[in-house]
Amino acid sequence: MADANDIIRLAVEYALPAASQALNVFFLRILGSASDTDVLDDLEDWVTNEWGDAWQNLGCSLSSIIGFDADIVDFEGHVLTNIGSRTLALAGTVVTDPTSAGDAAYMKADTAVPKTRGSKYIPGLAEDNVDVGILDATALGELVVLFANYYLPFVGVFSSVGYEPGVPSRTLLSWNPFTGGGSFTDIIAYQRRRKVGVGS
Repeated sequence: MADANDIIRLAVEYALPAASQALNVFFLRILGSASDTDVLDDLEDWVTNEWGDAWQNLGCSLSSIIGFDADIVDFEGHVLTNIGSRTLALAGTVVTDPTSAGDAAYMKADTAVPKTRGSKYIPGLAEDNVDVGILDATALGELVVLFANYYLPFVGVFSSVGYEPGVPSRTLLSWNPFTGGGSFTDIIAYQRRRKVGVGS
């Protein structure tokens, strides 16, 4: 059971060609009480129809979102309760070769607290959307949608409660919602990824 003001850690997992685990981790404050099942249904709907839908239009067809795990955490990130997980199969729709596994689009969302912000490296890019390290106009259009999905609050389809995106502060022991500001870039970022079967 998730109670009002609980912080949810949502870890979305991707499968990339010739790469180890890739995750995007989101933090959400739930604004009402809801059962674990309703929360999981809300999150599955958001991952599938909001974040995942925009990512699919950006992602290479050989990459996919394969599921997510959700926990209730404290301000320091310690897991208090595991809500559950879901398996998905959301493949990218750009039929072309993938970029290097470490290549990623990058965005950040600001809070009202200086130097406290959320950052996302978006994996699974398609080679046709990148020219000499720069994302093309089609990819940037999808980044606009992804960025809006990242920082805008939403209401759960199944629970009817609100979810507020932001970041917990370990230093201040506080919740910091996104203010609506932020940025993204057309320059490819890089996030080191191990080959499959290498490292832990």
